[in-house]
Amino acid sequence: MYFIMIDRFSNGDPSNDDMGFGESGSDNSRYNGGDLKGIIDKLDYVKGLGATAIWITPPVANQWWNPWVNYGDYHGYWARDFKRIDEHFGGIELYRKLVKEAHERGLLVIQDIVPNHVGDYFRFVDGVFELNTESIPTSSPESYPFSLNNFDDHETDHIYHWTPDISDFNDQYQKLNYQMSSLDDLNTENMAVVSALKDSFTFWIEEADIDGFRIDTAIYAPMEFWKEFLNGEVGVYEVASRNGKTEFLTFGEAWVRSDPEGDDRGPQGRYEYPTDITFKNQMDLLWANAKQIGASLVLGMKIKDLTDSWGPQNGFDHVTFQIFIDDPDKKVASVLPFQNASMPDGQDWDYFIFANVWSIVAYSAEESGPGSFGTGISPTPLVQKNKMNNEVILKIAGETIGRPDDLKGFNIYITTWDFDGTEAVYRDIYPEPKSYHFGGGNEEDPYIMDDILIR
Repeated sequence: MYFIMIDRFSNGDPSNDDMGFGESGSDNSRYNGGDLKGIIDKLDYVKGLGATAIWITPPVANQWWNPWVNYGDYHGYWARDFKRIDEHFGGIELYRKLVKEAHERGLLVIQDIVPNHVGDYFRFVDGVFELNTESIPTSSPESYPFSLNNFDDHETDHIYHWTPDISDFNDQYQKLNYQMSSLDDLNTENMAVVSALKDSFTFWIEEADIDGFRIDTAIYAPMEFWKEFLNGEVGVYEVASRNGKTEFLTFGEAWVRSDPEGDDRGPQGRYEYPTDITFKNQMDLLWANAKQIGASLVLGMKIKDLTDSWGPQNGFDHVTFQIFIDDPDKKVASVLPFQNASMPDGQDWDYFIFANVWSIVAYSAEESGPGSFGTGISPTPLVQKNKMNNEVILKIAGETIGRPDDLKGFNIYITTWDFDGTEAVYRDIYPEPKSYHFGGGNEEDPYIMDDILIR
């Protein structure tokens, strides 16, 4: 399966790049120009790589610019109209052509969908409702009933949960009812909403002949909703079946583990950051989530402060992520290389990803030890950053972790520290912090500022 972010892949039609609202440009926060025609033009290239399917980001009409965060939705996950193609990407006829030409080459088309939320059109500040009136191009979704987003007029329609952002990811009620990253959370217990979502997404099966859905934010809506959305009357599987797609594909797996803010003080709570002004709280892990996408593992890590003071190659600095992956069918190592520590709770690790400002390297546990990372393996994981959300995302190919059929039973242990790129060593620790050295310990103490274990 070949993943394509539409706006970033290939610009086949420059005439749709800029709608005249300042939403287009060359920086990462704006639309850059990729579109559906660009994908069509590259289908032979994708097929030549050996792919049998393409998975595309949501092509639907989106909120182009959000002034509350000074960022645009080139990525497709801030919906404005679930049943229209975004103007920057083309139109429904072009989408039909993309699917048809993909099928002619033996490629399936998987569409990313987001039934959990729309864009960021409202918020509550100290309990007071605010509408995002400067949002571009509209201050509300454009299709009914999602357009009923003014709390003052439509509170009792219950289309939305009318809630603030999630503050505690361990709180199941918040996960299912509060906003994720300020995106307006749909009330998926309301049957009017459920019916509208069924209609919105089965539309693409009937009108564009797509072959599957990758479902975003799957764990943030109740299981009862997914049963009805997928298996209910005129749900996804019924509509797919009557259109001859008896093997319609759906997936959206995610593991999430949250971590308290402000616990980046080491195992005993006494470590201090180096004193140079470029150090903030880059090592404070707030949450991590892991998703299986095809054979690959996609790992997202949110930190309190994501900085790029030194112009880093990988988009973040003053934090190194040590990611230890445990295959339940193997038991190889427990010592964490160069960290004066071992795996927690009697766990072991089999694969290790070292991810810092300048490099991403993968190792197997063979020949690892207190002074050895292990045996280098490939392919190297890919890295992305989302500075708006303080998130670092790694895509780890299935080949890197032994090509498991699935990730059931896998555990992932993540630690943070900082690596001195000049000396090519972990920064050391002293009783008192220095400009580029940690304080509150000594060189025999664990080199772990914060950690998360995902089971």
